[in-house]
Amino acid sequence: MSEESLLDECHAAVRAALRGEPIPLQPSDTKMLWYMLHGEAGSDAAITRSSLVAWYGRGGTRYDLRVAPGVLGFLLGGAVVAEGRHVIRRIDGASVPRLSGFPAFGVRYVRVDTTPEQTLIRVRTSEAPLAELGPDVPIEGRHCFVVLDRACPHCGRVPERYRVLTSGAYVCLACGASMPPP
Repeated sequence: MSEESLLDECHAAVRAALRGEPIPLQPSDTKMLWYMLHGEAGSDAAITRSSLVAWYGRGGTRYDLRVAPGVLGFLLGGAVVAEGRHVIRRIDGASVPRLSGFPAFGVRYVRVDTTPEQTLIRVRTSEAPLAELGPDVPIEGRHCFVVLDRACPHCGRVPERYRVLTSGAYVCLACGASMPPP
């Protein structure tokens, strides 16, 4: 299959998910889904006609665009999102397929916005911050980082920087473990 055909196929499947059509979650989709849903600080993703980028830590991570329809379909659960509109859904952690080594989590809230250029996915632990967002809100730069000359108590390394969670806890970017602030 050519690159252009693959992009067209993925774009059509994303549009189908936005129309509420059921898109099955594939086993290859579940890892990204777990990363998006299990973090305390939330996560963001942008789907365009040619890319899928997720932010849930240090910078954006590019994913194979073939993952987008299944993840989006699961998060929407059949809800319809008209262009220029949004949907906010509650996701129960027990409804998400389990992956070995990933912690369980409780309720998450997902906001999906769609514009002609992109589909934005925002995941938070509360519905309140999602209600204030819009499709024009940039998703980069949301995370706060600090540089500390302190070894992580979990891995013993001093990372380049720590991410500060909304709770005030720090996340070691060397191993991903969280800890209380100094």
